[in-house]
Amino acid sequence: MKKYKFSALEKYFKYQNEDRIDLTFKEIENILGFKLSPSAYKHRAYWSLTDFNTFPNAWLNSGYKLNKINLERQKVQFLKNDFEEKVTIQPSSPPVKRSKDIDINLLIEKIDKFLHEIDKDENSRYLSWEHCYRQFDCLKISP
Repeated sequence: MKKYKFSALEKYFKYQNEDRIDLTFKEIENILGFKLSPSAYKHRAYWSLTDFNTFPNAWLNSGYKLNKINLERQKVQFLKNDFEEKVTIQPSSPPVKRSKDIDINLLIEKIDKFLHEIDKDENSRYLSWEHCYRQFDCLKISP
């Protein structure tokens, strides 16, 4: 059986008792005993779980989730997946608004803010279609 490349990091997380863990990329490399891929320093997607990327299993298998990532400062923050403790229903909380009660102007404002944030990150996964379109559009393949 092939050894899991990130097992040292998974072991590190399993022995932590903290609700929050802040690490630099260098600290992660020290735990692993090897340098992270250059993609880890450039792309948020490297830190996301996919069929081809098992890196996030190191913390997910140990009960943590990635909370924040700062590529410029090369820092990440992980939180313990303690949903039972963090999700509580307060009896005095106001009732949830039904969709017909939502202020449409507020909704438009929130969507605009979200789209503006996406545009800031040139590597955003939400812009992948646009990148492909620009790339293939320049080929102008005729039928």
